[in-house]
Amino acid sequence: MAPGPPARPERLAVALRFEDAGVDAATDTPRTRVVLALVRESDGRTETHALGVIDGACNYVAPTADALLAGSCWWAGSGANYDVVRRDRALVVRRIYEDEQSEALPLETVLRLELPENAQLQVIAPDTLH
Repeated sequence: MAPGPPARPERLAVALRFEDAGVDAATDTPRTRVVLALVRESDGRTETHALGVIDGACNYVAPTADALLAGSCWWAGSGANYDVVRRDRALVVRRIYEDEQSEALPLETVLRLELPENAQLQVIAPDTLH
């Protein structure tokens, strides 16, 4: 039997989302929930993956050369930076904590998602970063 046509690549949209997580009543510190969203074109299904709740406000930043997306969360001299990279058939979200008084902590992987074979990614980010 002859092989059929090659499978159509799965198209996925990927975005970082920053959601208001309220204010810590004890310290009056604003908090932000950081989420990775993945939307499948084939069925419109959206997967969300919580990456953490961080003190402070978060915003999008220009990604480094190997990153697809990046964000920075900061409050009162400390915060966390996130980036999203593609590694072969996986989407990897990394985080690094920093503060003004000490060395940055090591980069940590907070999420690794296996992607369908030949997945095509569309990055959703604010126009101001291009």
